[in-house]
Amino acid sequence: MSFDHQQVASLIRKFGSADKMLAEAYINGTVFVDNENQNLIEGLKKTGILRIADHSDEFRLTTDIKRLIDRLLLRNLRYRQNTDMSKMIKSVEDDIEAYRYAFEHNEHDEANYHLELIDDSLYESMEMLENSLSVMFSAITSQFGFVNSLASKIRENERALAYAQQLVKELNQINLHDCYDWFNWAAPPELSRKIIRFIDQYKSIVERLAS
Repeated sequence: MSFDHQQVASLIRKFGSADKMLAEAYINGTVFVDNENQNLIEGLKKTGILRIADHSDEFRLTTDIKRLIDRLLLRNLRYRQNTDMSKMIKSVEDDIEAYRYAFEHNEHDEANYHLELIDDSLYESMEMLENSLSVMFSAITSQFGFVNSLASKIRENERALAYAQQLVKELNQINLHDCYDWFNWAAPPELSRKIIRFIDQYKSIVERLAS
């Protein structure tokens, strides 16, 4: 499944033209239709950005949009662990199984769909871990030096240590032998490349964390 530039640009413009309404829907949970916003809400509903809530005049963000905003906002939270590796691995394994079935049965659209899901999951998990690693090192090298008392320095050190331990715990959820098994069949190169890139990034993070 592919989309042209015009389709993508049109969707992005809808976000921009409804920025305040979408922010209200995200913060308050719902927005209500009235004479002034009826056409705008109807357009956002058709696009899959809003959905009907409990009542016909009440609308919420669709799950995909809310998750997108959640992910973008959570990236900048200090000392926040965002990645559940065990869930990510289970999701990837399920999608690889579905991808393999579709690929072997020449269901090209279905195969491409699951390939994109695999790519997104692998990329997002590594991006989250990279961000976590960056935040941890930044806290150790900068924030630790700016606290005044010894007690404050100890607290900062304990927080950084706890953060590192949680990061290691998440990384330990990844078994490289299992990752190699993901493409230990007649897997096409487009799948193998994505998994190998994920493995290489994982190794890089482990090396930097151990240094």
